[in-house]
Amino acid sequence: MTTYKWNTPGILYIVQFLQTRSQIAFLYILYGIFAAVMILDSVVLIDVSLSVVGAWGAFVGGGAVVLHYVFKQQRTGLLSIYLLLCMVWWSSAVLWSGGLSSPLFYYAQVVLLLYALSCSLLLLTAGAVFYSLTTIGSLLFYSVGTNNVVEPLSMIVVHLLTLAAGFFLLYAVEHYQQMWKHWKYRANTDYLTELYNREGFMERWDHTAPISGIFGVLDLDDFKTVNDQYGHEAGDVIIQRAGAALSNVVDDKGAAGRIGGDEFVMFLPADMSVEEAEAAVEHAISSAGTDLDAFAGASVGFVPYHKYTHDFQMLYSAADRKMYEKKAASFR
Repeated sequence: MTTYKWNTPGILYIVQFLQTRSQIAFLYILYGIFAAVMILDSVVLIDVSLSVVGAWGAFVGGGAVVLHYVFKQQRTGLLSIYLLLCMVWWSSAVLWSGGLSSPLFYYAQVVLLLYALSCSLLLLTAGAVFYSLTTIGSLLFYSVGTNNVVEPLSMIVVHLLTLAAGFFLLYAVEHYQQMWKHWKYRANTDYLTELYNREGFMERWDHTAPISGIFGVLDLDDFKTVNDQYGHEAGDVIIQRAGAALSNVVDDKGAAGRIGGDEFVMFLPADMSVEEAEAAVEHAISSAGTDLDAFAGASVGFVPYHKYTHDFQMLYSAADRKMYEKKAASFR
């Protein structure tokens, strides 16, 4: 129910926009007024029995529960199912009460408007199919007098335009989401290595880092000398090689980022020791630069962490200190 096909991004945007208690209360009031009008029209126009009115009232009450769920959970899968049931109810009621001549035929505009706002391909497709079948069924089972052709035909045009607007809005929202993902990726990605940049790594750390694991800092050795002697293009190649090597080490188990000119950070889950992590990174970095004359290697520092030592700055300082201790030891 939480898969993409059941999502209604348009309605979810509206729900996220309505954050204050007064705005939500106003929406409930509108829903109550609309539901009362629908029930009253069902009684007056279709002359249904009290049992049907009770069932309809329960259905409307269910809609209020669905609204509450959407506001509380910020998920719209249940709402999609409810809106599909609304279309089924509308189609049944129209075919039961006179087809195109039924006053309930005009209520399709409300349901179709919600479908258009949903920006859901599933709902829009279902709405188009149900509406077409209901209209065709009405024409087959009920006759429309020559004096009453213009009004239902004009409503059919309005309904179809609403569906068309919904599909156009769906395209616009999908285009916006793709653009937003693209620019978010570019904003969080280091252009040279395709690893996370500082902002991207911090976001990944805050949201998806495991509660326990290994945190590491890597610094390329003699990188300033490489730039001075071989040029910045050679330095860029070394950074790219180092980034690719780290990407292979962390794989999907962790994350790596370039947070400075030649400085990298990473985290791995706790399924390996600090010594194993250091050996894996050092081997990968060494292998990446075997055919480069300018490559001098790298120094790494890893520290274990758990949920009580999850503070980024504290871990960075500890790993950075350990990295510089190893760097100093290698030059003695």
